[in-house]
Amino acid sequence: MNIKGILTAFVCCIACAVPVSANASGNYGEAYLIGEIGSESNWSVADDSVEIDGDAKYEYTWNATGDIEYLALCITPSGEYGNFNSITFPSLDVELNELWIDGAKIEDYEMGSNSSDMNYFSDGSGITRVYLKTGNTPADINDLAGNDSIKKSIRIVFTVSGLGKEGTSNFVEVEQTEKSETSATSEVKKTETTTATTKVTAITSSTTAPDIDSSAPTGDKGIATALAFTVLSASALIILKSKR
Repeated sequence: MNIKGILTAFVCCIACAVPVSANASGNYGEAYLIGEIGSESNWSVADDSVEIDGDAKYEYTWNATGDIEYLALCITPSGEYGNFNSITFPSLDVELNELWIDGAKIEDYEMGSNSSDMNYFSDGSGITRVYLKTGNTPADINDLAGNDSIKKSIRIVFTVSGLGKEGTSNFVEVEQTEKSETSATSEVKKTETTTATTKVTAITSSTTAPDIDSSAPTGDKGIATALAFTVLSASALIILKSKR
């Protein structure tokens, strides 16, 4: 074998020995919702889970109906990595930005300071969880802002950062398709209050005492009437005195 053949074989051996990294596969983890909503529950990787291939904003929707007993965003590892946690990725951060219920954005939603766990271990793998409601567990987390029941769907928007590679976002900006029940109730109360105020104003206007100055006769006729009244009053007093 000549020198050229030996070098070619050596390069091939080195290439085969180099492992394929997760960056080459383009996928770090899979994101989905776990928990119990009404009669439905999910505790494993969902069929429609979202691929996390880098730092980006993502979204996920769970179509379900009923009261929320337990709910959390879960990101499990995939690709060449066995963990999706802050041990493998020291700069990892997952922030839940928006909460949508039945097509309406919950404006007062705020992710709690203790709601994320980026070192949760399950079946030997490190995973990341962001809790929205933990039911009666010792953690006792409920960031749903009182919105514990849904009629058709719950949608979350979250941001992943610290992986060191730009990801492919599936986030789509949408407008609210319907008003929340709270807003609708407030609007009805506002209408009722306005109607009641209008009625009170109408009643007050109809019972207001007349303006004496504007209702009294004016001009010469007014003066003549006043003089006549004065003369009649004086005559009446004279007659009364004479009778006594």
